[in-house]
Amino acid sequence: MQPPAPKYDHTPMSDDEVRSYVGSKLQENPSAKHTALLRQLRDSGRACEQSRFRRLFEEVRGARHGG
Repeated sequence: MQPPAPKYDHTPMSDDEVRSYVGSKLQENPSAKHTALLRQLRDSGRACEQSRFRRLFEEVRGARHGG
């Protein structure tokens, strides 16, 4: 029998909230990677599923670089 999965008390975020977060972090550090930003987001008590975060990260980064 497996131990129960850990439960995290993180606050879910909307897509717009994630985009805003990513945009502000990329303004501070344009070379930031999505994995580091997701870790910071989770450490701050907020939640976002990894693949969704990466998709939104790429969307924001592409928009910033004219993509």
